[in-house]
Amino acid sequence: MRRTAVPVTVVVTLLCAWTAAGQPASLETIRMQVRAGQYERAWLALQDLAPTPDTLRLEVEVSAHLGKIDRAIESYGRLTAITGQADPAALGAVSRAILDEEQRAADPLTRAESCRALLRAGVTPCRAVLQAGARDQAWPRLARLVAAAALAESNPSDARLLTEITGSLKGPDLAEVAAIIPDLPAAVAQPILNQFVASPLPELQCQGAMLLADFDTSASRQALKVLASGTGLARSAARFSLAQLGDPDQLRAVAAALPRLERADLYRAGRALAAAGDDRGIHALEDVIAGNDPALRLDAAAALARWSKERAQRVIEDALTDPAPHIRARALALIARFGWSPYGPVSRLLTDQNPVVRVRAAGICVRRADAAAPQGNGR
Repeated sequence: MRRTAVPVTVVVTLLCAWTAAGQPASLETIRMQVRAGQYERAWLALQDLAPTPDTLRLEVEVSAHLGKIDRAIESYGRLTAITGQADPAALGAVSRAILDEEQRAADPLTRAESCRALLRAGVTPCRAVLQAGARDQAWPRLARLVAAAALAESNPSDARLLTEITGSLKGPDLAEVAAIIPDLPAAVAQPILNQFVASPLPELQCQGAMLLADFDTSASRQALKVLASGTGLARSAARFSLAQLGDPDQLRAVAAALPRLERADLYRAGRALAAAGDDRGIHALEDVIAGNDPALRLDAAAALARWSKERAQRVIEDALTDPAPHIRARALALIARFGWSPYGPVSRLLTDQNPVVRVRAAGICVRRADAAAPQGNGR
């Protein structure tokens, strides 16, 4: 006798009719509703079940699909309270829902940051939103830069929009670009850094000299040597950067000057000496961390991570509770760069009042959830 397959939606409808008489739906029935895309029915059915790890995981997933983000976060909190541990898949579902919502936000910077996070997580349709935003003259410059940088990060050959935007900037406006440079591929960053070096403004030359140390290329070294032979702020910054890239003469000079240095100069010297394997550099970075400048403490911790991951991680995670949103956002950027665990301190920022902080936290959680997913089941 020939058997005919029954569609899932028919099975689910029959099961729902059976449970409508007052019998609570089983977990398997609810799972079938979810697979059939019947999220409203699944949501209503879950309300009749006791909170267990299995029901709460489903509630997180269903709430996220329905855009009930506050409820999804609440259910995730109850889940971790019961199990005593993070749940990567549930956290990823909450975080992805946050990014999906924020990419439709009215604020262009929030949209750009959300699409950047989604693109990093492999959601390629966001590329079209980023391309449109980078070209949109109505978007604030920083939002356009973030959008263009996200495209260049994912594909260096797609850097044209970024170079068009940066090429049109003059004078102090160029300083706004500095925040996006560290995450760019060297081939994309170099032409932008050349603009800093060629600027008539000493503060921009100085900023360019510091950023060049993160890109050990022949072009970077040549530009730094030119700046180091000049005068003013850029000369000092270039010498620190050359020392970081291993120039023996500059390393000796930095080591000799170390006892007289403080604050930003102490950080630059410490970074250079530590990179050369000199313990005095590590001690200098620890002295900066002991200071009270949140931004410098983060920079020093990032430089120290290679030698003392636990110490650096504590400092960076402490910054997640800083009252200043830009410090929290910077700390999240470092956690993303180092690939550290998002569980605990990062996941708590999914409810942050600042949208950029919220989006960056969600982006980290999505990528970690995808990485933790069994092969073939990641999204």
